[in-house]
Amino acid sequence: MLGFRKSVSALLAPALLVVLSLGIAGGHVALSVSLKDILPNIPYVLTLLALLLGLWFKRERVIFSALPLGFANLAMLNAWPQVPASGPMWQIAYPALCLFLPVYLLSVAFFRDCGLLSLSGLVRVLWLFLPFAAVLVAVDDAVSVEAQAQMAAALHFRPFSTDLDFWSHLPQPAILLFGGATLILCGRFIFYPTPMEGAMLGTMASAWAALHHVGDGVMASLLLSTALLLLIVAVVQDAYHMAFLDELTGLPARRAMNTQLGRLGKRFSVAMVDVDHFKKFNDAYGHDVGDQVLQMVAMRMARVTGGGRAFRYGGEEFAVLFPGKDVEAAKEHLEALRQAIADSSFALRAEGRPETAPKGRNKPGSGKKTKTVSVTVSMGVAGQVEGIPDPDDVLKAADKALYKAKENGRNRLVSDRPTI
Repeated sequence: MLGFRKSVSALLAPALLVVLSLGIAGGHVALSVSLKDILPNIPYVLTLLALLLGLWFKRERVIFSALPLGFANLAMLNAWPQVPASGPMWQIAYPALCLFLPVYLLSVAFFRDCGLLSLSGLVRVLWLFLPFAAVLVAVDDAVSVEAQAQMAAALHFRPFSTDLDFWSHLPQPAILLFGGATLILCGRFIFYPTPMEGAMLGTMASAWAALHHVGDGVMASLLLSTALLLLIVAVVQDAYHMAFLDELTGLPARRAMNTQLGRLGKRFSVAMVDVDHFKKFNDAYGHDVGDQVLQMVAMRMARVTGGGRAFRYGGEEFAVLFPGKDVEAAKEHLEALRQAIADSSFALRAEGRPETAPKGRNKPGSGKKTKTVSVTVSMGVAGQVEGIPDPDDVLKAADKALYKAKENGRNRLVSDRPTI
């Protein structure tokens, strides 16, 4: 469930922005005259913003994705304001951009953020600017007409029937490259459903649509603005995740909980949850297994009923907020959660068992038996009462109740009241 929510969240913003932009480009949504006047300049502003955010948060993929999109807007507005056109800028530069952009954006999707001043960063800068320099040389008047004609023919090579590209100015190889790159990014998003991967997928689709709308007024600028905005949104989402989400479990972190506490009304309950004997478990089986146990507990806690919101408080401690519910109402749902965790079993990797499953692992007698263990949690809950306006006092009472639960034998739920 957590993985599904994560995927939907990461893909929602790119999907909505791309669909809206395509609706505008297709004439289904009207633009005001004033917006049409400023739209050609918006990609430059968004490029600068993306560069600043990329530098600030050390996201080189954003920087290297934004730069060619800004250059593409400059070329689309000035080199090909109306199409079809003639001359080497149309016959060579446009198809070269169409071929380069999907390959380049796909390569950027696999970049690792390792610093602009590193050797890898220098290679990436050359990978961005050398193709642009090569195109400028190719369209120069010093190049013979025959050589330019040969380059144009190569760039417009048709391996398949004209039915594949009759509807677009993009040459067939570019259409195939965009299609293949989009499929690869879809597969990558399935394995890594993060906001940045979703943004890279949306950026590829938007760049494809922008090149298709060459010469179509401000529509190309609109679609390139969408691509740049996707990158910016991804950086902001990543920053939010780092600040408010726990990386290990995917649950909201303690900072997010503190923010929620300040927004609760006069009626709420808070539960503190602690994994029983976690230190002994961690020492016996290793930190990797301990992390997996925390992930399993987090998965169960994310399914808490009654409108509860689960948080990773720190270490092996979790918390659950119940807005609008008193202690008695929350206890029913907490008891069901405690029992669900206790009824779950966790499979441990047997000693000497390989990391990857051997062939024939399901055959009788193959491999070693896997040991399963159970995990339990102790819970303490407290609720807001009249005369106690500070949520921190409720949190302290819940923490006090948690220690009572541990002192009384663990794997149980204890309630307490804040001190007036």
